[in-house]
Amino acid sequence: MRRNLALLTLAVFCWPAPLRGQDPLSTELRACAVIAGSVERLACYDQLARRPVLAPMTQPAPPPAPVQTPRRPASPPVSTETATADFGADTLPQAAPAPPARSSLASITSGVTDISFDARGHFIVALANGQVWRQIEGDTVNVPVRKELTHTATISRAVLWSYSIRFDNPRGLFKVVRIR
Repeated sequence: MRRNLALLTLAVFCWPAPLRGQDPLSTELRACAVIAGSVERLACYDQLARRPVLAPMTQPAPPPAPVQTPRRPASPPVSTETATADFGADTLPQAAPAPPARSSLASITSGVTDISFDARGHFIVALANGQVWRQIEGDTVNVPVRKELTHTATISRAVLWSYSIRFDNPRGLFKVVRIR
């Protein structure tokens, strides 16, 4: 087997280049591919890989024209400090929109069109002006509000940007938040 490999290798390397064809490497690779033993075949490929590349005797083909890729506009240089500060900023929550400007009114009075209660007993009141207000969770006072007795409600500003509601019947002050 070694003798066959040596003869094949000798034939491949000593054969004149014009007789081997235009692409000597492909011919030599095909010669290695037909060797039956895997160790011998690998030795043939290794020998081809270690061999210095010989210049072909024929005129080489002209190199292909370089492909023109569209250039992106250059981005401005970013300092290391800016890059460090911006790292991971794409996952930050977006800034909330600016709150609407506060009205100069201290209170409003409107007729009550509907009163309902949620599962915890907190009231939800709809006013004639289209606003809907709900009693806050922190206000634990049960309201004895009855639809047939309540006709108007006055909502006024309270401390710490909160709002209070006062009905004409029953009397009392309750903390509310506007929901619509």
